[in-house]
Amino acid sequence: MLKNLPRESSLQLLNLYNRMWTDGSFPREWKSAILVPFPKTSSSGVADFRPIALSNCDLKIFERLVNFRLMWYLEKENLLNNNQIGFRRGRSTTNSLTTFSGDILESFEKRSHTTAVFFDMQGAYDRTWAEVIINQLVEWGFHGHILDFIKFYLTSRKIRVRIGSTLSSEESIDNGVPQGGVLSVTLFLVAINGIFKFFNPDDPNKILVYADDIVVYNDTLDDSERCIQLQKCVNEIGKWASRNGFRFSPSKTKIMHFCRKHRCRQIPLSLNGSLLEYVETYKYLGLWFDPKLSFKKHIREIKTASYVDPFPLTTRCSLPMGQHMMIKEVLLLLLNLNLSLVSDVMSPSQFTL
Repeated sequence: MLKNLPRESSLQLLNLYNRMWTDGSFPREWKSAILVPFPKTSSSGVADFRPIALSNCDLKIFERLVNFRLMWYLEKENLLNNNQIGFRRGRSTTNSLTTFSGDILESFEKRSHTTAVFFDMQGAYDRTWAEVIINQLVEWGFHGHILDFIKFYLTSRKIRVRIGSTLSSEESIDNGVPQGGVLSVTLFLVAINGIFKFFNPDDPNKILVYADDIVVYNDTLDDSERCIQLQKCVNEIGKWASRNGFRFSPSKTKIMHFCRKHRCRQIPLSLNGSLLEYVETYKYLGLWFDPKLSFKKHIREIKTASYVDPFPLTTRCSLPMGQHMMIKEVLLLLLNLNLSLVSDVMSPSQFTL
């Protein structure tokens, strides 16, 4: 509805936003949101629901204006680390995947090995501390109106949960960034940027961060040295997370050892005192990796998906049978997108169906 406002009304709304920005006075209603839980899986456990926040539409428009200005300055001043790739203009998962797989292939050419640790961050957005974000922005030189609004945006928030037609009582939230907020993702990038303090260009440990998907890897030739360096890095990241309110799950954090040999010694690594598990396949940013970098599991998954019968979809969507070919074309398009993702990170000699 707001998009269809006449020009005169849009200018009045803009003047109102500018006055709020200058005065630093914002509606208290903007601090309240209604959470609607949606199931992530078929399970009915509480942990299997994802909260979707319904917030004020005027706030969302204002967030977009602030987010545009904030992101422009962050990029202009190169404040975000180059290896932080998620939700930045001109970057995508392909950048992370090609960098990661390229480094592994390069180690294969050197007859070396690569050991990677895939971190699982628990409730990343819910655990983000407002204090960490504000302190980081102050350290970068932010002040004035934009800092005042971000403080308003992150503190003293209220939520109510709606299930069906039932609405809970209002509760206060002290931690986290607003679920579904336009500005939330950028503020999360600000909070997590501190993880790069333990890395430098000459460091044998490398890190790639796509939002809350974090992988740390090392291709040092000597197994013992690689283990020592990686363990030291994992320890530092664990301490950093504890100091900044984040938490990694040792049971879901996995290790994969990449090499051309049939058998390799698996050197134990631990996170917060818990031994980490080695795996033979791992899905990272939508792509299934394996120790030989053959992508066989991913290709099998694509093959299986390509055999989907469009008839159940036409029935569920109440489409005439004559339009089932349209559904088939959509499925083939999704299949081609998956194949293009694999082709981006594989050498031509590897790609076979």
